[in-house]
Amino acid sequence: MTFDRNANKERFLELLRSTKRDGVEDMIEELERMGFFDAPASAAHHLNTEGGLVKHSLYTCDAALEVYEGMKKLEPSLANEVSRENIIIASLLHDVCKS
Repeated sequence: MTFDRNANKERFLELLRSTKRDGVEDMIEELERMGFFDAPASAAHHLNTEGGLVKHSLYTCDAALEVYEGMKKLEPSLANEVSRENIIIASLLHDVCKS
């Protein structure tokens, strides 16, 4: 599987910055320092390639946002309980320990 690592990184950063949370730039610096953007998603399984962790995180974020939007259609009050920004942060950073 081939993919554009730079485009994936830029999309990841765009999504993370869209949350407008305090400290997001510090988090990005830490991700860079940790090698997050170059790390594979897995040592032997899915997206076991350079930059695979970012791609995996984007897949997770896309899926989480789809579920969130679907749930909001079924239960509009969900938007008052969980923000889109929380979904983005949790899904993009769920595997940060793998870097």
